[in-house]
Amino acid sequence: MRYRLVAVFCLVFASLLAPLAVAQTVDSPGRAEVPVTDGSEAARTEAVAEAVDQVILRLSGDPSVLTSDLAAELQRNADRYLQGYAYREAEDTESGSGGLRLIARFDIQRLREALVEAEVPIWPDRPPTVLVWLGRDLEGEREIVGAGDDEPLRAEWVASAKDLGINLFFPIMDLQDLSAVRFVDLAGGFSEPVAEASERYGADQILAGRIADTDGGRIDGRWMVLSGQGDVERWREQASDPSALLDRTLDSLVTRLRETFAYLPDLQARGRMQIEVAGIVDLGVHERVTERLTEMSGVERVNPVRVQEDVVQFELAISTTEARVMDALGRDGRLAGSDAEYRWE
Repeated sequence: MRYRLVAVFCLVFASLLAPLAVAQTVDSPGRAEVPVTDGSEAARTEAVAEAVDQVILRLSGDPSVLTSDLAAELQRNADRYLQGYAYREAEDTESGSGGLRLIARFDIQRLREALVEAEVPIWPDRPPTVLVWLGRDLEGEREIVGAGDDEPLRAEWVASAKDLGINLFFPIMDLQDLSAVRFVDLAGGFSEPVAEASERYGADQILAGRIADTDGGRIDGRWMVLSGQGDVERWREQASDPSALLDRTLDSLVTRLRETFAYLPDLQARGRMQIEVAGIVDLGVHERVTERLTEMSGVERVNPVRVQEDVVQFELAISTTEARVMDALGRDGRLAGSDAEYRWE
């Protein structure tokens, strides 16, 4: 196995003169779709200005940026960042979402640079993923919401999170999940079973909690966020209805995520650092480790520079400080270790 792995890496090195880079981003981060009154130039200009707002919100996760001088400037000059547009006729007229729609595609690299130059922190190229364990106790029914459930609240929440540039996803609730996490764990705020059951999903952070009716007619939510380092933060929200409660919870979640993941990359920096990762037993694991490293805040490229048995030394091209990258490595639940020496688990 060791010789076969080394041989594969030799082929990789021989075939790639440029640095190996793997990137994963949110689905079409530079694409926005907005209603438009007609196909005239005036209507298109107005729609493109609205569409650029969607994209900068998705890149930053910060709603306050939409009322800033920067947003006003980007709206006025939206065509400079526009890479293409098209129209489509929506069919769903009963819900009010029908009619003519404009689909715009923007240069997200230039928009990211504009945000950074205005000192607006942005998400990394692959924004954080959050696994959600949601216990629902409404109208006499208790359940843990799964990824395949026909639950309007779940779909609404995922869509709202994407508008803010983050990916929410739910457990599949197969036999393994059902035996690992019970509704009482979510209602009682027991973090240990949730943390153990979440390991298989590889999320950046975990949100767990339950929403329930109250005697006063309001909806109560009790939440906890679990980080990769084992830290747990708890809070409580109340609102008039489930949808409003989830909106408030999402706002609180994004605020916490921005403190950890949003950053101001140095657009001129071309720093380098090296780390070693053990436990890379085949090419598939190597690809997963490379992808994971590239997803981290401030990591622009990942190069394997040396292979010895199951240990690979990587050189990282970074656009932020080495300390910030080390902090991101320390938060990753799949990379155990410190001081530039890690093991994939």
